Amino acid sequence: MAALTRNRRAPIEMKGKSFTLQVDETTGAIQSITLDGKTHTLKQSFKWYKSWDKGPEDSGSYHFCPDGNARDYGQQKLVSRHTDGGVHELNQVFADYIHQTVRTYEDQDYIEFDWTVGGIPINDKIGKEIITRFESNLKTDGQFVTDSNGRQSMHRKYDPTKTGCEGKVITANWYPIYKQISVQDVYQGLQMTVLNDRAQGGSSLIDGAVELMVHRRLDRNGAGGSFKIDEPGVDGKGLEVRGKHYLFFQPITESPQLVRPLSEQLFMGPIETFDKYTTREEYSGKHTTSFTAIGDSLPESVHLLTLEQWSDREVLVRFEHMYEKGDNSPQSKDVSFDMQKVLKTLKIVNSVEMNLAANELLSETKRMDWKSKQSSADSFDIRGNGAVEGDLIVKLSPQQIRTYILTIDGDFGNQNRVLPTVSTSEVTVPLRATLSSSYPHNRSGPIFSPLMATIITKSTIPTGAYVAGYDADKTPLNVCRHKVNEGLVAGKADKKVGCVVTSEGKEVSVKEGQEFEVLVAQNVEWVPRHGEDPIPVGALVVGNKGQPNTDTYIGRCDTH
Repeated sequence: MAALTRNRRAPIEMKGKSFTLQVDETTGAIQSITLDGKTHTLKQSFKWYKSWDKGPEDSGSYHFCPDGNARDYGQQKLVSRHTDGGVHELNQVFADYIHQTVRTYEDQDYIEFDWTVGGIPINDKIGKEIITRFESNLKTDGQFVTDSNGRQSMHRKYDPTKTGCEGKVITANWYPIYKQISVQDVYQGLQMTVLNDRAQGGSSLIDGAVELMVHRRLDRNGAGGSFKIDEPGVDGKGLEVRGKHYLFFQPITESPQLVRPLSEQLFMGPIETFDKYTTREEYSGKHTTSFTAIGDSLPESVHLLTLEQWSDREVLVRFEHMYEKGDNSPQSKDVSFDMQKVLKTLKIVNSVEMNLAANELLSETKRMDWKSKQSSADSFDIRGNGAVEGDLIVKLSPQQIRTYILTIDGDFGNQNRVLPTVSTSEVTVPLRATLSSSYPHNRSGPIFSPLMATIITKSTIPTGAYVAGYDADKTPLNVCRHKVNEGLVAGKADKKVGCVVTSEGKEVSVKEGQEFEVLVAQNVEWVPRHGEDPIPVGALVVGNKGQPNTDTYIGRCDTH
């Protein structure tokens, strides 16, 4: 008697740059991946945790507490598949509210998972917390790696003895994932890394597998929450969430240089904004549509973290070394470069190194010394390797960030920023110091950046408003924008009568209910001045005495 057999169809193959993915032709389920001639198990699925609802530690807005292990959705379905040039794509359905598109690119080393989840039904009064799980046959001994706030790697180990809410092991072994989570098989020399496009909770509860939470909807507030996660959305069926994950399955030695550049691109991705304009010409006539300050390329391990206008002639820059010393990569070493060559379109005339927040000179920063079990080989000197003012050569150690304020010749980016015009005023201010963004070592510069004016209409004076002096009745004189000639003047800003100023020998009042502006402090520096010291370039002029060369400045008096 002949045995009845079922014909098995060959799997679908989706090619990447360095791998081939095998997918079940009927269900669309990922089965395996072939790398360097060897085939390894690789699976991806969506599962859900039932939210704990028996109190007192129910899942809530600030609390994840599952009732048991993750549950399956059943067999997924393959909806369609497409190949166009070097792009391979298949569309899957896991449930009525979970859809996913998987893509591979023949010029890329990652697999892209583009998913849409929601709205999650809770008519059964059961809270559901949805995860995506990636499983492999890698032997990882319960160890995995997460990032720490998008920066350094943190080595974790699944601990079955550690418990969280209601004595659950799952909660105690979950961690915040900002950028990536990975597992390594040191015996095979392979690493599986998943990059996420937003902060998510995740873990590796099974050897060789990682999971990330993508959506949740709960029927109650839960522990530690002031509201329940049950937003109805526009159709009353719950919120719909869309996102992406990127999976690398590569040798450990090659993973850092493949993963870190894409990780930075995702983490620092641009925010798209839109506005209404009739024609492209109309928009480009009013806005700068393209600008680059980059000349020579940066070293591959360096990321230009910040490029920001600090004042008319100052630019704030931060450079970050993307790699860590623990990375198994040739990029994981010290590197140096010339800022002037990199920022070739800017003529740099001076540089000053600041602390990370850019509010204190690095040479004056005092840090507390902490006792650590780490070796000194894992650290670097925050004082910048002995950098001096004006030095344009940057040296970076792995994971180091260095911050500079650069003085440039000409306006940054041709932004045409203009300081307000100066009106005349008979208000005088006692002076022992003038206001300027110059630093105490007499380096001159613009007044401050950016100018900020707060419009006041019958309201109290805002916190931080400049006080340019005091009138005879001891009323503070604020810096106001004159409504007649729109110059900056020192005057009485009053919530009842508006802004009273003296201009060209005449008193002018902005009446009740009308708008006037009060200048508010932002990014300023006081520069010491004694006796006949010259006024620093960029000091704020708030008026004059009605005669040439009799400018009045904002100052603060040393009363000793």
